Amino acid sequence: MADVANVVVVSIGYRKAPENPFPAGPEDCHDAAEWLIDNSKAKYGVDLQFLGGESAGGYMALSTYLHLSTSRPTFSLSGLLLNYGIYDLSLLPSVHNFKKPATLLLDEESMTHFRDAFCPGMSYEQLRRP
Repeated sequence: MADVANVVVVSIGYRKAPENPFPAGPEDCHDAAEWLIDNSKAKYGVDLQFLGGESAGGYMALSTYLHLSTSRPTFSLSGLLLNYGIYDLSLLPSVHNFKKPATLLLDEESMTHFRDAFCPGMSYEQLRRP
């Protein structure tokens, strides 16, 4: 698809929990985005234009965008592609009220498990703005 659309796609191999809890993964993404801002034109022939991700990757992409808004305030993106991410790690009511059909993998129990591995010991307020 990238070849047909004539775009360059870079996937970030960020560190994952529980071996590397917060903030390791987001910091890897922040560092990679800053490197791309500084080097993508020379390395790939184009500037960084979009950030995106699915599920945890959606969270990482949004976290990176927010980081760049303060670390590189003059830089702008053309857009964000955020597919079904979780953006408030305190788990909003929709998570608590969701009843998982047998065909889905994630429910409140599994999301809480993964969240706690990613953000061990964080308070409710910290989880709202990690």
